[in-house]
Amino acid sequence: MLKLLKPKLSKFFLQISRPSRIAFVFLLLATISITVVFVFVFESNRQEQYNEALKQAKHRATRISYELHTRINLNKSISAFVEFQKDITKEDFEYFVNLHLQQDIYNVIAYMVYAPNLIVDFTVPIEFNKHTIGLDLTQRQTRAVGLQKCIEKGKSYVEGPLVLHQGDTVIISYMPFLVTNAITNEQIGGITGVVFIWNRFLEVAGLSRVNDVNDVNDFIDIAIRGVDGMGVEGEVFYGDSTIFHRKNAIKIPIILPMGEWIFAAYPKQWDREFMPFHFIFSYISAFIFALFIYIILNYSRRQILRQQKKLIRANKELAIANATKNKFFTIISHDLKNPLSALMAISETFSDSYDKMDKVTANQSILTLRNSAKYMCKLLENLSDWARSSRGDIVFSPAEHNVVAIIQNCINELKMQSDTKSINIKLSSQDVCNVVCDINMIRTVIRNLLSNAIKFSFSETTIEVGIVDYSADNNCIQVFVKDSGVGIDMNTMNKLFTLDTKIVSTKGTQDEIGTGLGLILCKEFIDKHNCKIWCESEKGKGTTFFFTLNRKM
Repeated sequence: MLKLLKPKLSKFFLQISRPSRIAFVFLLLATISITVVFVFVFESNRQEQYNEALKQAKHRATRISYELHTRINLNKSISAFVEFQKDITKEDFEYFVNLHLQQDIYNVIAYMVYAPNLIVDFTVPIEFNKHTIGLDLTQRQTRAVGLQKCIEKGKSYVEGPLVLHQGDTVIISYMPFLVTNAITNEQIGGITGVVFIWNRFLEVAGLSRVNDVNDVNDFIDIAIRGVDGMGVEGEVFYGDSTIFHRKNAIKIPIILPMGEWIFAAYPKQWDREFMPFHFIFSYISAFIFALFIYIILNYSRRQILRQQKKLIRANKELAIANATKNKFFTIISHDLKNPLSALMAISETFSDSYDKMDKVTANQSILTLRNSAKYMCKLLENLSDWARSSRGDIVFSPAEHNVVAIIQNCINELKMQSDTKSINIKLSSQDVCNVVCDINMIRTVIRNLLSNAIKFSFSETTIEVGIVDYSADNNCIQVFVKDSGVGIDMNTMNKLFTLDTKIVSTKGTQDEIGTGLGLILCKEFIDKHNCKIWCESEKGKGTTFFFTLNRKM
């Protein structure tokens, strides 16, 4: 994986500008340094949390052990009293037990039992506990095993926590005793038991919110396992069992007379497990952060370069536009110069020698004046339209129109011009054909193309105008204007729609003159429709102009 990434990363790094590389390396080193400091501070804080958790865990384990052994020792005193008190009566046991119960100000102890031969003889207090009289303590298998060890070793045995038949959860401390019957001298063994109410014990030991609001385990999570003193093999009877499986969890044994409980604690804010993970995560984070900063810087740099390129391109386009306009106006001034010179010369001739002119010369001079005036009028009209189009003053307003009707109207407008040369204009398509177009622009295009076809066609010929489908999806149509006139050579055809060279304008078949701006205007109007215009021609055989229009927007 690294072998594959290395050349790509090297190429990527070398493509970065030198300031960006320096910034990238600096940011990476700075981020790594900050990360190392952060990890050091974090681990120091983590160690402090561990120490505080250990301190609190020891305190709580000690408190639990104290409260538990206080009541176990109480049971030991009861057992000792029974051994030294011969022929103990129920009244003696009740009196002695009540003295001890008065010391339990938290009412943790529910009741105490006296069970010679492991059969309950009497219980204090008797109220609510009559059902225990005559109970064989060995009926419960796990209890029987514990009691057997208790008697054999002469030590206390702690059972529970367990749920009694009446539904209470309790802890029971058993202590063995041995007494001699005064009459028969028979030795009798038995058990004294102290029953702790579990919920009250939790309050006293500081494990419940009920007893002391300020003594809540807000800093550490805790759990206790070891039912019946079974230690690590016993079940978890308090808290979250997952704490025992967490790495670096604090575990403290609570020693019982026989067996133990295991107290476990874990800091609540300790959400990291080990140091190497921190470094790996931090270095990856540092690299990603530095890469992110670089991407932002490089993106900003690219945006600036992109804007600079746009400005350069706009300046070039502006320079080209200015050069084109300068060339255009130079060409226009040249084209206006000749007809104006003719007007000035003929007007001077009329002024100086009109009375001496014969009728034929006068008529020729008047015809020349008329043609020059028409040329300049057409030139200025096309120039005005082109200038308005270039400035954006002509608003492009597309709508749905019947292109056949538009063509027919243009043919009608130019009928006088075509009739003068005895030229027939044939519209081959008569069906309705709706397209989306700006009607004024398309009229100008069709009039220009028809006017050019008439100009360059011979007398008594036919000009054909038609419409065919242009695209496979039938969404685009093609209009053509075909004549059989003089035709156009390839060199001239390449200059028809541009202003890069002198405007192409040649005389017609009857010496008609043109401006050369009409086709340039046609191309601009067709471009606004997002369509195409072109021509096909062969010198001496005629020319066909084509343009496309869309049926839909």
